[in-house]
Amino acid sequence: MDQVAQSLQPEPQPDPVVFNREIEIKLEAERGKLQSALKLPALSGLTLQPRSRSLETIYYDTPDGALQKAGVALRVRRAWGRYIMTVKFPPNLSAGMFGRDEIEVRIASAEPDIEKFGADIAARIRQIIVSGNVVPAFATTFKRRAGLLESAGVKIVLSVDSGTVEAGGNSLPLEEIELELKEGNETVLYEIATNLAREGGLKLNPVTKAERGSLLASGASPDACKASVPPMPSTMVFDDYIAAVINLCIGQFVANWPAVTAGVRPEGVHQARVSLRRLRAMLGLFTRAVPAPEFRVFMAEAKQIAAALGPARDWDVFIDMVNNGPLQVSPSDPSFPALLAAAKKRRDAAYQQARKLVTDTATTCFVLELRSFAARRGWRYVLTGAELPVLGENARSFCIRTMNRLHKKAVRQGKQLAGLEIEQRHDLRKDLKRLPYAAEFCAPFFGGSRTLKRYSKAAGELQDVLGAYNDQAVAMELINTLEADAAATSGKASLARATGTVAGWCARGSADADTGLELAWEKFMSRRRFWS
Repeated sequence: MDQVAQSLQPEPQPDPVVFNREIEIKLEAERGKLQSALKLPALSGLTLQPRSRSLETIYYDTPDGALQKAGVALRVRRAWGRYIMTVKFPPNLSAGMFGRDEIEVRIASAEPDIEKFGADIAARIRQIIVSGNVVPAFATTFKRRAGLLESAGVKIVLSVDSGTVEAGGNSLPLEEIELELKEGNETVLYEIATNLAREGGLKLNPVTKAERGSLLASGASPDACKASVPPMPSTMVFDDYIAAVINLCIGQFVANWPAVTAGVRPEGVHQARVSLRRLRAMLGLFTRAVPAPEFRVFMAEAKQIAAALGPARDWDVFIDMVNNGPLQVSPSDPSFPALLAAAKKRRDAAYQQARKLVTDTATTCFVLELRSFAARRGWRYVLTGAELPVLGENARSFCIRTMNRLHKKAVRQGKQLAGLEIEQRHDLRKDLKRLPYAAEFCAPFFGGSRTLKRYSKAAGELQDVLGAYNDQAVAMELINTLEADAAATSGKASLARATGTVAGWCARGSADADTGLELAWEKFMSRRRFWS
């Protein structure tokens, strides 16, 4: 036991600044079930420390929350009889959503002194906190029991934390298991976490202690996470590019869980679905170059999850359309309140389904297994020795080939745009979905040119016009649903005028789409190819 405790105790360092590229996973369970998870077979080799340690931590930020907005956490923790100041930077591209750069240094008191990090790190922090000095933002107080999992050269520290997050006189309970890879193959980390989810009902906790504290201190609701692609090295090879794209997509997906579960901002559900569409589009493109069967497996799972989130998004769009369209035309129509009340009831049920989905252990397993696949580069194993060089080619070459093919296919399908049937327009829309996503992920290799922005904007606008046909069709399906609900309670007549007005509005929307489609197509065709 002493040996385990010693292995977990921070060792004195000759250099006071310690850099660590950590990979850690936080899991949570229903209240009271965390301890039972420690008895699962996946943790059979775990020996916890006999006594828990009390950890008191103060997190610092500027009054306007500049560090939190930049995804940076600055804290001072009192532990092991000393003060340790730590700064954590946003997840790095190679390690995905579970990897962060952490720098820590021992200091004399709870008052932070960023100069102790060294000139480079201090300058990086100062660039963020230009508005002034940092002040205490919130605190955490919890007890931690830790143990070491060690097997075949892999060392993982498991910590059980139980306590509170405190800010402005308010507090939130804190209870979670943290798995941190210290040494060895990281796929073992994901395997253990997946087993804990599958066998013990644990789920990913995507909100860090710092994020929970910031939300508690500000009283704000979680924001939706929009898509973004950071700079990538021009020398990046295709193998690394595949992993980076997967990491970005699943990172965006999980980052939107808090907004979905809060259920107060429709954008969270929308962005969660966007992340899954981006993932499916890119995996489909990768499959053409590397026919790994896992790509299609994960595409199918992503499609299933997105479909389950679909009703919440559909009802959000429908209610927004009614409020900003037909209701503005007929504001005094007494049947609209009944229509909106029925639609909101359906939306609430759909959001309950969405919340259940993101907290389901199957969704946690999907994320962990996909991240494990990316970490071990699972697509390599379908290639022969003669085929492996494709993974070493420059990612830019893949992007050029992909954009050429997608553009030519769109042009070929759109030649007779006005005469396309509904199904053909739907096929064109699906292909055009891939164009903006491919352009987005290829953009880092072609700079932020005006040509790229104009092309992407035109492709997106054409996709939106084509999407209007789908929106009208979905709206009519939802009207039918509401009428069926009302008929079951003999209240169909109370909705009649409103549903008729909405149906007319949808028909007009399809006519408007016909008018705008040719203009949007001409604009798209006039844009230069940014990759040429």
